[in-house]
Amino acid sequence: MFRRNLVIAAKPNPAAIAYIASATAAPIPTASPGRTPCDIVVLMQMIPIGPTGAAIARPMRIDCKNKININCGCSLINKIKIIKEMKTIHIETWQDLLDALYSESWNRNIERFRSKEAYRGLSTAEYPLETTLMRMGGPYAKLEKHLLRNFRKYAHRDMVEKDSVWDWLTLAQHHGLPTRLLDWTYSPFAALHFATANIEKFNEDGVIWAVNYVDTHRHLPQDLLRQLENEGANVFTIEMLSESVGSLDDFDSLMSGDVAIFLEPPSLDDRIVNQHALFSVISNPEGRIDNLIQQHEDIGRKIIIPAKLKWEIRDKIDQANINERVLFPGLDGLSSWLKRQYGSKIK
Repeated sequence: MFRRNLVIAAKPNPAAIAYIASATAAPIPTASPGRTPCDIVVLMQMIPIGPTGAAIARPMRIDCKNKININCGCSLINKIKIIKEMKTIHIETWQDLLDALYSESWNRNIERFRSKEAYRGLSTAEYPLETTLMRMGGPYAKLEKHLLRNFRKYAHRDMVEKDSVWDWLTLAQHHGLPTRLLDWTYSPFAALHFATANIEKFNEDGVIWAVNYVDTHRHLPQDLLRQLENEGANVFTIEMLSESVGSLDDFDSLMSGDVAIFLEPPSLDDRIVNQHALFSVISNPEGRIDNLIQQHEDIGRKIIIPAKLKWEIRDKIDQANINERVLFPGLDGLSSWLKRQYGSKIK
């Protein structure tokens, strides 16, 4: 089920706050600095308690499908905007996990199960969606251009098909240079691998992030949306993006606020192919896609994997041949798989 923290943005009277706190058996949290309210308006039931117009707010139940149920005949309804945390699903069983991963996969237009989501698995649920550039620390945003310029300088020119910033960025990301790109996969099972690959983290909850790239792209400028439409595509390729955005400076100045793009890298090697990989990139080296999800709650969700379920998931996806040997072809991947396969179970 979804577990949400609801933060009141509009201020009802103190009696309303007291009522909600008692009804939920928890204090009402306050808005966090820098957090932007979403556009969703939730109905709160205002129940009059006297001739002066004072009222208390009766909170309404919000279930996992965002349906609002009102179980009272009171006709006085008031609309109060709230800040809503991103959609979070807490699963308990393997079947819960499968249901959650594929819950958004039905495509009515073609009557097929074709998901429009990209997935990213992390071994710890509390990890933010930070890029490798962010994890450098220090004045990383100012270092981005220096890193990429020197990578282009010392790498062989024949390493990329075209001399575009997007070709170099994807090549650099693939070979470990800190960049603003973030790795994703079309495969929910590949994401499960990355959420359960580190057995030393099996005492912590993991997470699968799922982001709808079609809904994410709806916030792009019209020129880029038109390019996707003309190509009949849902995500960008390196060639498409190179035609529209020639530099990172051009990309950063697309809109006044941050926007995200999903792009498919060229098939540089079997690792990218086997991982069914794609990247996200934000028009700000300091921007994070989990912050965008909070602003546009409809574009993404996070599925929390309880620590107690990690061994079952790991064993089942190993049996499905989702492992280091396949996802990282070569002797390094083979060695990592064998080390984990024959290692002792950590309790």
